[in-house]
Amino acid sequence: MVVCSDVERESLQAYLPEEQVWVVPNGVDRQLFWPRGVAPVAKRLLFFGRLDYFPNRDAIEFFLEAIWPSIRQTHPAAEFHVAGAGADPRLRQLLAAAPGVVFNGRVDDLGALVETAAVVVVPLRSGGGTRLKILESLATGRPVVSTTVGAEGLDLRSERELVLADGATAFAEAVRALLDDPGRAKALGERGLQKVRACYDWDAIEDAFGARVLGLVKPRETTG
Repeated sequence: MVVCSDVERESLQAYLPEEQVWVVPNGVDRQLFWPRGVAPVAKRLLFFGRLDYFPNRDAIEFFLEAIWPSIRQTHPAAEFHVAGAGADPRLRQLLAAAPGVVFNGRVDDLGALVETAAVVVVPLRSGGGTRLKILESLATGRPVVSTTVGAEGLDLRSERELVLADGATAFAEAVRALLDDPGRAKALGERGLQKVRACYDWDAIEDAFGARVLGLVKPRETTG
């Protein structure tokens, strides 16, 4: 059996301990997400994803209510961009009422928008599966601040390829620290990009999976 993360493998094997389970991660489409040499816009934060998906909507509401006011207090020029399809009237109204928030809706070239972000935020508090928004952000070389839940299932290290922060205060402090230190933010994004290319590029995933499959195929016996 094949799953996308170690978390899923452990959950499955708790019920099927005798089953062989392989982890084959989701990957990033390098035709859509790659560094184009565009400089990030200072103090621009970004969240993107399907906005009719409850964990994403909850993350935005949590960020706006508990985190964003603190960031704006110390960084009044900061902007929070939200991109994605599926926003209902209530969410649109919430975004329109918040100071410094720009609602982009559905974006044709999401990779180009991601690269303009000084920091991509992933304040998820629920949900499962592989967080492609983190991999896609790192594939463009952008730094990411995420909750632990938001990065669940990804082989990424906090303070190495991204920053993990749980709770409103810790999350706001992590974002402010990157906004105040563009050099650190750039280095974090570059290490994240290297990790994605090594482990989450579709070519690398296909090679690893192919080698594993071939390892199970025994040479056909011949008779002389």
